[in-house]
Amino acid sequence: MDKTVNLAIPFDFLLQAIASLSPADKQRLWDFLDSDLQDAADDSFDAEEEAEVATAYAEYAAGEFVTLEEYTSQRSQRTA
Repeated sequence: MDKTVNLAIPFDFLLQAIASLSPADKQRLWDFLDSDLQDAADDSFDAEEEAEVATAYAEYAAGEFVTLEEYTSQRSQRTA
């Protein structure tokens, strides 16, 4: 018979436990988290959001972007 146990581990204790892992175990944890986060990211976007993100990356790669400082400067000049 399988039993499920739910634990609440304070985050600081979790960080301490991770710090004590061997480099190989840290790599295994990294690989797991990377895969898990990628799966979560894939599930969180719908097709329209993915298209918007792809467009934004393409515009950025083409140099078609404005820094936050430039944007705020342009915005303040328009409202003045």
